[in-house]
Amino acid sequence: MDAMIEHVALSNKIERTQARGTEETVSAFELMNVVMQEYRQPERFELHIQEGVTFRAAPHFLALIIENLVSNAVKYAAEGKIIIRIQDEPDHVTSFCISNRVAEDNHPDEKRLFERYYRHPSFQNSPGMGIGLSLVNSAAQKMGAQVSPLNHLHSDIKNGSRPLVLALVEDDRLLRQEIEVHLRAHGFEVHAANSASGLDDLNARIAFDLYLIDLNLPGENGLSLCRRVRQSRPDAGIVIMTARVALNDKIAGYKQGGADLYMTKPVAPDELVLVLQSLGGV
Repeated sequence: MDAMIEHVALSNKIERTQARGTEETVSAFELMNVVMQEYRQPERFELHIQEGVTFRAAPHFLALIIENLVSNAVKYAAEGKIIIRIQDEPDHVTSFCISNRVAEDNHPDEKRLFERYYRHPSFQNSPGMGIGLSLVNSAAQKMGAQVSPLNHLHSDIKNGSRPLVLALVEDDRLLRQEIEVHLRAHGFEVHAANSASGLDDLNARIAFDLYLIDLNLPGENGLSLCRRVRQSRPDAGIVIMTARVALNDKIAGYKQGGADLYMTKPVAPDELVLVLQSLGGV
């Protein structure tokens, strides 16, 4: 009962408190150092924090979000490590991604994951009220942030390994964000850029399994970029996604760009997922 009263009071506090206008710059490394002090088994965690990455957020709301995401991952994790990745994304966005392995029969209903009091039937008798993730969602909305589940059932993490790591290069901001959200929801680890130079920065620190590249990019065009990627990452999968439908463009994509597949926009999101999974060997 005390726990329920505390959570309800915290929920009410979130609704009353303004998050906008109270932002501070918070070091991701320092924040996670504080959060990890609550756990006696640091070996359970695998942290990947981009050097120098920061959050620009209301500190109280940010801490509430991170602490609840980590505690829920710990509470419901089966065997294996809990993986946390924090990194800069395009458009001045900082992403926090946390993943754990859950027993096959205990996967939650993703549509209800951030619903207040929702708990998987297998955990109804476990400690907790099923409020933590609803608080995360409320706090994120107040901050102007976004939370969404990552379904690793569709990636090779279900076999005990890592998800497929994909580079998305698309200069249309809205389309880039839509694709990024959809692919992450299907288990891909997505890093996005809006230009060839942006991808070069990502390539310097990340080993990608797959590349999804638009042809009409500012600066260096996508065909030239594909050619360079193929030369430097011969084993990676490359998919061109473009509005160019002419046959000679398709031939150039395969012969000059070294693409594995040439897809013309608009591309059905579920088809894109299946194409990338197949190319990645899932």
